Amino acid sequence: MATNLRAQQSCGCELLLTAGTLSGWVASSRQILGGQKPAEALLNGAIALLVQLGENTRAAEARIELACCYYRQGLFDLARVTLRLSIISAFGNRSGLKSVALIRLAVVERHSGRLHDAQDLLDQARSFLKETGPWTKGRFHLEFATTLKELGGAGSQNAYFDSALNHYAQALIDSNTSETVDTTAIVREQSRLPPPEPQALRRSPRAP
Repeated sequence: MATNLRAQQSCGCELLLTAGTLSGWVASSRQILGGQKPAEALLNGAIALLVQLGENTRAAEARIELACCYYRQGLFDLARVTLRLSIISAFGNRSGLKSVALIRLAVVERHSGRLHDAQDLLDQARSFLKETGPWTKGRFHLEFATTLKELGGAGSQNAYFDSALNHYAQALIDSNTSETVDTTAIVREQSRLPPPEPQALRRSPRAP
């Protein structure tokens, strides 16, 4: 009896997590009633049940998706706290999942204007990339390239642009490997870097 109840609760968690994730993505691409709020409710329900069942890794996955809902609404503080809790809470050997959380936290920090914090997070994520697939690797390199591009623009430092180009090239390779056409298009668009400055104006940034 207890086994059947647990199985039912586990299935309910998966349904809530899947529905919440899909609802969030749909709300980010079109206008729907309630926006991200229905996704938040579903994901919070999934997290509560998963924690009750002791499924901490799955709860961490749900928190990553919940943080995305907050991020899409511009609620960067909530997104940041939720992602940090996800990173701390459960991973164990799931270093690939930790990499995803760190990349998404870097996105939040970049959009908050904290470019060096974003770079530091991506440096942390780098050590976990071997546990991830081509899609995550592509997203890592794309986000790193975009961060470096913005750092270069903020400080007029061409060394950042050179490093950004390397990451864009690697993102393109990973995107082609995973056959992600949309990501490939983003890479080609994002990699349009500004023209270099004269050599005399270059400075030495912190090594990207």
